[in-house]
Amino acid sequence: MKGSAEKNSGPRGLKGSIGFGPRLRRIAVLGGIGILAVVFGSMLVGVPLWGHRPQEAGGADPPQIKGIENPKNLPMLLDFGRGVCIPCKMMKPVLEEVAKEYDGKLLVKILEIDQYRDLMKQFQVHLIPTQIFIDSKGKVFHRHEGFMDKASVVEVLTRMGVKR
Repeated sequence: MKGSAEKNSGPRGLKGSIGFGPRLRRIAVLGGIGILAVVFGSMLVGVPLWGHRPQEAGGADPPQIKGIENPKNLPMLLDFGRGVCIPCKMMKPVLEEVAKEYDGKLLVKILEIDQYRDLMKQFQVHLIPTQIFIDSKGKVFHRHEGFMDKASVVEVLTRMGVKR
């Protein structure tokens, strides 16, 4: 029975006592590729996989936002971005249109990150663009990271109770 010990050694008849069979190797490689796809895909669409998570109602932000004038205590939409960032450039016309439609009922601010570093720290902005929706009491109602289309912005404003 020459060679029979080699055939039957190891788990489930795989050759050798240590190592992976071809099927297990394929699964490991495909799993690794899947993980890389999720990580890099999330980076492309602006969704962090770890660290800060978007915060819903009841944030712990102070009512006064340094550097932002809001004498009427209107709800606010703050957009943190940078003029050279492609998704930030895509956000600008959306925000300008929303500002016109909600004039007198919502304060929309497009904030260049280089000029508002303290606010970036205060709101824990780690990715641009980031939109932060703040109610009239100064509490964070919703935040979004990455490009946000007009319909999504309007949907959040509706949930906040802001009317056109």
